[in-house]
Amino acid sequence: MKWSFGIVLVFGVLTAPPARGQCEFQKLTASDAMELDVFGISADMDGDYLVIGARNLGTSTHRPGAAYTFRRIGQLWVAQIKITASDGNKSDNFGRACTADDEYVVVGAPADNDACPRKAVGCSYDSA
Repeated sequence: MKWSFGIVLVFGVLTAPPARGQCEFQKLTASDAMELDVFGISADMDGDYLVIGARNLGTSTHRPGAAYTFRRIGQLWVAQIKITASDGNKSDNFGRACTADDEYVVVGAPADNDACPRKAVGCSYDSA
């Protein structure tokens, strides 16, 4: 069975007639997508910033996860940076949860227990 790489669809709402309603603006993917990455497992948007988690990103034997940031420039979402944990280990699930605002991105790694066994870990990054 083949598995999806994962995508995120960005929609907008058109308010002017005759095109009222929902309209797909852009399909986002990871630039280095591989099977089972689970890109899109989490996502958050704040203004012109978007962060998308991929909890299994990595090689076939080492999948610690990652998060991708995008910035809206005009009408397009443009990839900015890929965030990975400096101490990422297999199955940390880094990217399982994420949130963004104009200044910071927070990425969760609920299966990372290097520092404290049975404790979830998260990281905060400056979006500048």
